[in-house]
Parts: sequence; structure tokens; C-alpha cells
Amino acid sequence: MSNIYAPDVQLGISIPEVCTKDNVTFYQVTIAMASQDVHWKVERRYRDFAELHETLLECGVSKESLPQKKYIGNKEAQFVMKRRKDLESYLQSVTQFLKCSIPESLARFLELDKFDVNYILRDLAGEHFDRLAVGREDPWLFEAIWTPLELFSLSQRLKSPLPPQDPGSKRWDFTNVADRVCQMKALKVNGHSENLGLSNICPNQLKYDFLAFKNLTKLILSEVVCSPDQISAFGNVRHTLTHFSVNKCHVESIAHLLLCDTPFYNLQDDGELAQIIDANPNFVWRKLQVLDLRYNDVKKIDRSVTLAPLIETFLLGSNKVTDIENLTTLPKLSHLELADNDIHETDDLHIKLGQVTRLDLSHNKIKTLAGWSKLYSLKNVNVSNNRIRELKDVFPLSQLPCLEVLNLQGNKVTSVVDYRIKLFESFGKRCSELCLDNENPSQREIDRVSILMALRVAKEGLPPTTLFGNLPKRVS
Repeated sequence: MSNIYAPDVQLGISIPEVCTKDNVTFYQVTIAMASQDVHWKVERRYRDFAELHETLLECGVSKESLPQKKYIGNKEAQFVMKRRKDLESYLQSVTQFLKCSIPESLARFLELDKFDVNYILRDLAGEHFDRLAVGREDPWLFEAIWTPLELFSLSQRLKSPLPPQDPGSKRWDFTNVADRVCQMKALKVNGHSENLGLSNICPNQLKYDFLAFKNLTKLILSEVVCSPDQISAFGNVRHTLTHFSVNKCHVESIAHLLLCDTPFYNLQDDGELAQIIDANPNFVWRKLQVLDLRYNDVKKIDRSVTLAPLIETFLLGSNKVTDIENLTTLPKLSHLELADNDIHETDDLHIKLGQVTRLDLSHNKIKTLAGWSKLYSLKNVNVSNNRIRELKDVFPLSQLPCLEVLNLQGNKVTSVVDYRIKLFESFGKRCSELCLDNENPSQREIDRVSILMALRVAKEGLPPTTLFGNLPKRVS
């Protein structure tokens, strides 16, 4: 990123090329900060130069300094090349003349508002000032949407030992940004892996931190790079976040995320992770309740989840997890989503999950639910689109006293004759309270279950009074 007010900055402006679009001549202006290895291009026609020049007259720029307009022969190659050189000299001279305080019109002409940290922050300050001026509620206190560009600009500005003087107008005052960032409650960061416009700046290669955010409770990272090369410090958000979402970021392990600003970023061994966690209590995410890591490349639920002991909702859908482990270290976990992973076995699940009430294992490769009979806290189960073929592999769920919702859609077991009736019968009188495959039981289904229960009692030679209080309730 550019920082035009940095000490000893070397600003280079040239117009090396000309192009024609729809019979209109455009001059390709190249802006380069050699000392910062940053450059970008903007395309401007002569009319743009003329409009810029009108605004710069108030700043003391000579009226005669802009090459004159020509009405006849202005498409001739020789004239265009001469004008290119003249416009290049004009831009170089006015930029040198105004470099200590670049007017807004010149900054936008050169697109400094897109590529320079100072002008990106000016726009953020102006946006907030305008909202307050008209009495509109400040959205920054709820959920702001930024990119790595804004975060990098903020981080660089706060690190500057001698930050540039802000313009006299309060509208551009940097304290507008600093104050709002300190108060911000929710932030979404949308990354981008391609170069920005006609520049050599890739947003996802910029390094930033979260040190300025003092009260952030919700952070969403989307399509960014989570590594020490990009996120240098989480700072106070470790102790304030209650909701943390990281989606489509190619995260390969949970440790890569929760420890990404530490030297232990690449640890994989659970034993080593446990030692690091015990020795570094400052790494703990003290208030985190929701951790959303969907659409990544996580292969294992590693020991680093211990760093977030208060997690209640853990979303790991669309990853590459093969086994359910290390979750007993999360005593408050109630909602676990592992949809669209690579899970085959779920034996002895009750000793791996604790008191989970909502479990989503849809779109995996599970063949049986035989190991689920002791998950007594489960209320909502989604195992749709797995490889369950027989009802006997589902019947263990009838022993779960709290189960209210069950989704088996997309499994071959749903093709069994009278699948719903037979499954409802296994739940006995509780079948009227079970929503199966997004559909509550009909009165006809409940009546059929009652008949089957009565026939079974008769077959077993039990007295009819056995059914008293044990038949499913009628649909109200």
C-alpha cells in the first residue's frame, strides 16, 4: 500500500502509454512509490485533466500550465504523443508543487483514495462524520464491513511515530475513525486474492492487526489469509469476542486460526498443544461462545479447541474432518455442526460429545447410528444424505428421551416400506412429539402406530391396561 506522507517517500508519476476506446483517447497515468514497491495505473482523458486543473487554480497552480485544448487534429498520432509528454510534465509539476498538502481533487484523480493509507482513512472518517451530521444511527456500532485495505491502513497509521497532520476540517479528522473503532461491536472482513484494479497491490497479502479494537464482540473473516504473515496480532479481541466466524479462508487446522498470531501457529501434535496452552493462559479466548469454521480445509479437531472453553456453538461444516475428538474439553458445547465432512464411524459417541443438544452430521458417510443410544441430551439430529440403509441402524435413537427433531432424508432407509410408521412405532407414545424429515406425524400415522402397539401387546399376552397412558397423543 502507498503512504504518500511517509518520510523520504519517492512519488513517481508518468504517462507511458495511450489507448483509444470508442474513438476516445485515454492517457494511462502510472503512479509509483519506488521506496514502498507500490504502483498502480489510472486511465484519464483530456477532459479529466481539464476538470482537475480548474479545481487546482484555487491552490495556486498557474492557469497556463495545462496543455491547451485542440479541436482539429487532436486524434493524430504525433499530436497525441506530444500531448502525452506535456500532460506528464504537467502532472509531475503540480504534484511536486502540492506534495505537502495534496488537494482532494488531485488525490481522487490519482486514486489515492483507493491505494493510499491516509486517504482510505480520510474516507472512513468522512463517512462516519456525515452519518453523525444528519443524525443517522452509526452502523459501525453494529456490523461494519471492511477489507484488508482498511485494516492495513489503520494498523499502519497507528504505528506511525509521526502521523501526518489531518486537514483543518473535522470531517477528515482521524479521531473519527479511532473513536469508532474503539467502540465497534461487530466487524466483517471481506478478503480478495487478486490485485486491486490496475495495481500490484493484493489485499490478501497485506499485514494487519486488531490491536485498536477494544470492544469487538463479533468478528467475521471471509476469504482472507489467516497466518502470521497477514494477521500479526489479535490483541484484545481474544478477551472480548463472543462470536468468531472464519469462512472460505483455506484454514487447515484450528490451531492455525486460534494461534495464528503466535510462534506456535504450526503445531499439530495434541500433546505439544496441551503444553503450550497450559503455559500460555493469555492465548485463551475467554468469552468465545460461537466458533464458525465452515467452508475451510480443517482435517482434524485438534487440542487447540481447549483455547475456547466456553464455546456453545461449533460449526465445522464443509471441511475435511474424519473423526470426532477433543470435544469433551468444551463443557458448554450444545450445538455441533459437522455436515459435509468425511466421517464414517460414530461409535461410542456419548463419550466424545458431552451434553450436545443439536447435532448435524449430514452429508457424511455414516452407515449406522448404533453408537448413539446414550446421547441422552440430544434434541435435534440431522443425519441426512449419509449411507444408512436399514431401520435397525436407526432404532437406537428411540432411546433418546429428549429427541424432538430427526432428519434422515437422502438415506436409503427412507425407501423401506412403511419407514415412517415403523420408526414412529419404535418411539412409542413419544412419536407424536417427533418431527421426522421436516414433517410432523399426521393423525393417520399416529392411529396406525397405536394399532401396531395394541397388536404387539396382544401378541405378547400382556393385559390391555398396559396401553393406558402409553399411547401417543392425538394431533391437536
